[in-house]
Amino acid sequence: MCTYGPLLRFDPHALPLGYDPIGRGVWYGASTPEVALADAFQVDRTIDRECNRPYLTGLSFNRPITVLDVATDSDGAWATRTGGNFALSTGQHAVTQQWARHVVEAFPNLDGLRYNSRFAGGPCVALFTPAGAAMPIRPVLSLPLSHPDLSGRITGAAKKLGYLVV
Repeated sequence: MCTYGPLLRFDPHALPLGYDPIGRGVWYGASTPEVALADAFQVDRTIDRECNRPYLTGLSFNRPITVLDVATDSDGAWATRTGGNFALSTGQHAVTQQWARHVVEAFPNLDGLRYNSRFAGGPCVALFTPAGAAMPIRPVLSLPLSHPDLSGRITGAAKKLGYLVV
């Protein structure tokens, strides 16, 4: 879990930017490799399989996780009931980080949030410190993006997203 921030969408870290004084952490995950690739390589829309040796890692939690669902396909309307809307998945980081800080304060045992990727639309999770206990010791899968067995999957995701692959 990253305890330095806030930098990304649902970082619950205290301001100013830096290490959170009480150790609030966040970990981001995506529902599919395509969603993960879309978010990870959004800046220049090029999936670089070699630079910085990126990995695709899949995991299975040790226990069920409890998340607040603010995704557009949510059965609930929590965001609306609390004065927000489903734009939480795409809103400005300063706003969504503030929501994350308030959620963590109001629900200290909540594992995280389920939301939509801004780039692929699919479900993602932002997990907070309590979810650390649900993390497995070893992943189900962890391969470098340069692994030959991932080539077809990466090429297919890039084509669908309109990204390049190098």
